[in-house]
Amino acid sequence: MSNCGTTLSAPGNYVLTGNLVCPASNGVNITGSGVDLDLSGFTIDGGGDPLAGNNSRCTDGGVGVKVGTNISNVHIHDGAVRGFTLGIQMNDASCSQVNKMTMTRNCFYGVQLNDSNGNKLATNTVVENGTTLILPGGFFCGGVNSLCGGISLQGSSANHMISQDVRRNAQAAVLMDNNSTGNIVSGSDASQTGVLFGFDAVGIQDLGMSNIIRNNTSSGNTGGGIHVFGPHGVVQSNTASGNGPLGGGHCGPGASGICIVAGPGLNLVRGNTALGNTGTDLGDENPGCDADVWKHNTFGTRNQTCIH
Repeated sequence: MSNCGTTLSAPGNYVLTGNLVCPASNGVNITGSGVDLDLSGFTIDGGGDPLAGNNSRCTDGGVGVKVGTNISNVHIHDGAVRGFTLGIQMNDASCSQVNKMTMTRNCFYGVQLNDSNGNKLATNTVVENGTTLILPGGFFCGGVNSLCGGISLQGSSANHMISQDVRRNAQAAVLMDNNSTGNIVSGSDASQTGVLFGFDAVGIQDLGMSNIIRNNTSSGNTGGGIHVFGPHGVVQSNTASGNGPLGGGHCGPGASGICIVAGPGLNLVRGNTALGNTGTDLGDENPGCDADVWKHNTFGTRNQTCIH
């Protein structure tokens, strides 16, 4: 496989035979189930580099590897995607995998899952994605009031993100929206979010419900380590230290290590370490922590005595 814009619709194994530079199209379109795409160590390059000021691919919606709707059992592995609006995008995909991939210098997100369930992202490097571009209509990072960064889940459930390097992205290392449930983020490094771009940024942001965040590092982010908005979340055995100096939002002033945002509650926060944040190390915006449970955490500061 050696051409930009190639469409893979039949099951089978497909191997990239060299680097692709695709300044005016998608890299690869996958429209059928059972596709194994082996990049064989090569790179699909969209030609942009927003961190260096080249926003040429930020507004055309170009995708490095685009997985179409109602597709399952796709495997994308062993290569790199850079310089597009989106690195890898899955739309209504299930039971698929992305592993040993590098997604970097894409404008919106390195990886975006839309209405995609039961997928696995493992051992990927998703770094330095996002842009500071502001358009005349006020659009930036893909849309008005939208974030950009490493990995985004939109209406996606039961996905497992394990051992991801998601450092140095623009506004979020991992973002799960309010319609994303039952996902797991584990063993990943979500540090230094916002540092290269100058944004007030949080490493891991969970707006959904019943998601599990465990054994991650989310430190040195400009605006905070881990923020949980929805109910029934589990935040366990993470390190969220040294976040700041910004963080003017939730559990502020200053950047919190771990913050439970005011809402339905019923979250479990256990066995985490949060030290040296410019705001409170551990914070809960619900009065008296409501139904949130805080146990066996290591911290320097807290905003309520119900946090342990």
